[in-house]
Amino acid sequence: MKITKNITGALLAIISFLFLNVDQVQATNISFDKPASITGINTTEKFAYITFDLSWEDSWRTSAGAANWDGVWVFAKYREKGGTEWKQVVVSATSKDHSVTSNNGVDAEFSAGTTDKKAMGVFIYRGKDGSGNINWDGVKLKWNYENNAVADINNVEVKVYAIEMVYVNKGAFKVGSGSGTENCSFYTFPDSTASYAINSENAIITGPLKGNLYYKKHFYAEPYYGTIPAEFPKGFNPFWCMKYEITQGQYVDFLNSLDRKQQISRVNSDVSQSTVKNTFVMSKTETILNRNGVRCNATVSATDPITFYCDLNGNGVPNEKNDGQNISLNYICWADGAAYCDWAGLRPMTELEYEKACRGSLTPVPNEYAWGSTNIINTKQMVDTGTVAESSFNTDANAIFDNPVSIPGPVRAGYFIKVKGTREQNGVSFFGISDLSGNLFERCVTVSNSSGVAFKGTNGDGNLNEWGNATNSDWPGLNATGSGFRGGSYYYGSIFARVSDRQYAGLGDWQRYNHYGFRAVRSAE
Repeated sequence: MKITKNITGALLAIISFLFLNVDQVQATNISFDKPASITGINTTEKFAYITFDLSWEDSWRTSAGAANWDGVWVFAKYREKGGTEWKQVVVSATSKDHSVTSNNGVDAEFSAGTTDKKAMGVFIYRGKDGSGNINWDGVKLKWNYENNAVADINNVEVKVYAIEMVYVNKGAFKVGSGSGTENCSFYTFPDSTASYAINSENAIITGPLKGNLYYKKHFYAEPYYGTIPAEFPKGFNPFWCMKYEITQGQYVDFLNSLDRKQQISRVNSDVSQSTVKNTFVMSKTETILNRNGVRCNATVSATDPITFYCDLNGNGVPNEKNDGQNISLNYICWADGAAYCDWAGLRPMTELEYEKACRGSLTPVPNEYAWGSTNIINTKQMVDTGTVAESSFNTDANAIFDNPVSIPGPVRAGYFIKVKGTREQNGVSFFGISDLSGNLFERCVTVSNSSGVAFKGTNGDGNLNEWGNATNSDWPGLNATGSGFRGGSYYYGSIFARVSDRQYAGLGDWQRYNHYGFRAVRSAE
């Protein structure tokens, strides 16, 4: 069921490379300053290095306050030359095997992300406290290509992807604001003015008994009385969270790594034939709707993979500077987001982790937004529409909500960030994560039903099934039962954007709509 409007109401990037024939795509905050290459090939010991230059703006690491850092999740796909199937590269799980040749004054640290004891990629981040821009030359990721059963390293193509993320540290926190007026906010039974403390990853008992986690029923937040198992990620343990919602350019690169059969499942339009009527494939329209510019050509191959691109200005020329590559992706269904998570070696976020990502260890504020106050200012108009610099005309804005007439859709990731702005002015969370209040609804795994609490938090392994679906059995399935929505959207009033508002926390809607988005996380190691 669609969320109905019955109550009034910097950056993620994907960069692709081809081995020996490099295709580079840049986004707002991350860039690869020259083409990637395969270096140091050792055919005796069956390893090589994927080498590239990496830079991004406004990086940080701090031991005070949030005591966290930002970083980049880097992973790769490979295929045999002339083949059609892209497979996950398994890099070395030993952090010291990866390096930076020239760090330009900023030490780099690496942390492998493993799934089933295989490293799906690495997090790269500052090794010491500091802030400013990153400019690393000669980043080297060791690929033990024999682990991928690659017989001839000279007969493969490789694509490398990078996503900007934020480290959410280990520690206790509280859910629910206590004395706020948010709908079905968490609290400690029987005191509805007392938030609930999460002090470990141990099992949590819910229901109307003193000391239990509890909340009142409201719309699709059906009370679940039982146990939230220890395996369910509660936010106490550390995790990495996408700094921004999935962008349109990011999703295009994802689509372009799939075969035709998989692509058919991951868009809204019918792309099964050689002609495509609704070329804006996520909104399923012939023209741009709600600022979604993901499209393909009207005439395509009958069987080969389709090349998708961004075209916000609608002129049919792919990926121009004002084509909205960095706008958050709407019209993404649960299965789309789960597939992206699995493909990227990430996983869905739980609603408990959502509240941790917003407020961290701070004492909850009644009716607060993700930046820790009740002050919210809407964007009225935008400048530099569709570009990497797209931003609000009224510079005091820190969110988008209530369906502004002049902006009929989501905005660019990082849209509200100002130079030296405060957390409130920039619209960011305790940990520096953007758009957790407003822009697009966050799809989270819910604690409102037994399907949700069955989630064990397994990370993706980089591989989808033949239909382009995620393969993790503990995740909510294609019907989205076990998922829900938090954080509000551009289309809804500001009350939905409050951190503790849970009125749609249990709405397992599998469909695509103009105000639905997605953000992935990964358990830290």
